[in-house]
Amino acid sequence: MTNLDLEAIKARAEAATAGPWEATEYGINNVTPVDDEYYMQVLEVDAPDYDDMATLKISDEDAAHIAGMDPTTTLALVEDD
Repeated sequence: MTNLDLEAIKARAEAATAGPWEATEYGINNVTPVDDEYYMQVLEVDAPDYDDMATLKISDEDAAHIAGMDPTTTLALVEDD
């Protein structure tokens, strides 16, 4: 396995919104009940008008977790030695 900072990966995961998450056409949702809401948006796509550029709403912690689990990092974690 490559030299990964597992403590940093763990810290980002612990700071992010709990999962599991699901991707939809409207963003990424947490699919477990949180504060009596079944779907808590992790990443919201805000596109009020199709002529406008869509904006994304996401917490810094969730963005850091997503960025920290890029394909190269994920593959390094799951590859056999």
